Amino acid sequence: MSVGRIAVELAVAELGGVQDKRVLILGAGEMSELTMKYLVAHNVSVVMVSNRSLDKASLLADRYGFEAHPIANLEPCLQKADVVFSATAAQTYMIDRALVERVMRARPARPLLFVDMAVPRDVDPAVEELAGVSVYNINELRDEADRNRLKRAAAEKAVRQLIETEVADFRRWAHSLEFAPVIAAFRQHAEQIKQARLEVAFERMSGLTASQKKQVRVLATTITDEFVHEPIESLNAQAGSPKSKDYARMLQELFALEPALAGRRDGAEAAGDAGAGNAAGKRGAR
Repeated sequence: MSVGRIAVELAVAELGGVQDKRVLILGAGEMSELTMKYLVAHNVSVVMVSNRSLDKASLLADRYGFEAHPIANLEPCLQKADVVFSATAAQTYMIDRALVERVMRARPARPLLFVDMAVPRDVDPAVEELAGVSVYNINELRDEADRNRLKRAAAEKAVRQLIETEVADFRRWAHSLEFAPVIAAFRQHAEQIKQARLEVAFERMSGLTASQKKQVRVLATTITDEFVHEPIESLNAQAGSPKSKDYARMLQELFALEPALAGRRDGAEAAGDAGAGNAAGKRGAR
C-alpha cells in the first residue's frame, strides 16, 4: 500500500533484485527514509544519499551506514547508480534530459532506472526517450497502490469466510471433548472384541506363519477401525447441538459402555485426532 514500498518492489522486479546494485536516493525526507528501510530489507549493499542539505543527507545515510553526497556531486553519483529513487520538494526538475544524456555517454553499456516519487516530478519526462533509460513516476506508483487496494478488498470476503469456517471447526472440536470418555470406552470395547476373536482364530489356525498372522491382525484392525469410525464421526458432528447428549447416551446404552474419568485423556486424543483430520481435509480441499 505504501508508495515507498511499491517503488522498491518495482525496482526489484525490474532489476531482478537490488542486492548487487548501486542505489541513489535523491532527497532526505520522510519518503526517502521509508524507501531506505525497504531497501535495507532487500539487503541492498551500496546506497548513496544526495540532498540540497548535506547535513540532512548525512543524517539519513549515517543512520544506515551508507554514503552522503552534496547535490553538486549529482552527476558523478548518477554515473555510478543502477537505480535512482527521487523524492525531493523541488519545484523544478532535478534531473533533466541534458544531464542524463551526459551520464549515459559515460556509461553506455549500463541501463539506468529512475523511480520518481516526487510531486511535482523530479525527473523530466523527456528522459525516458533516451536509450537504456527507464522512468516510473508517482502516477504509476499510485495506480499500483490502487490496484493493491482493490485486490485486498476483493480478498477480504474470502478471508473472513475462511476464518469463520475454521472457528466453527474449532468450536465443534472443543464441544466434542465432552464425549471423550464415551469415545474412549467405545474404542476400548471394539479393541477387546478384536483381541478376543484374534486369540480364538489363532488357536484354530495354529499352522499360520508369522507373516500370515500379521496380515490377519492388519485385517482385523482395519475392520475394527472402520466399524468405530462412523459412529464416532456422527457423534462429533453433533457436538454442541441440543441432541448431542442424547447421541452419546444412546451409544453408551447400545454397547453397554462404562465410560470412566480415567479414559478422558485417551478419548480427548481420539476426538482431537478426528477433529484435526476433518480440518486438515478441508484445508487440503481448499
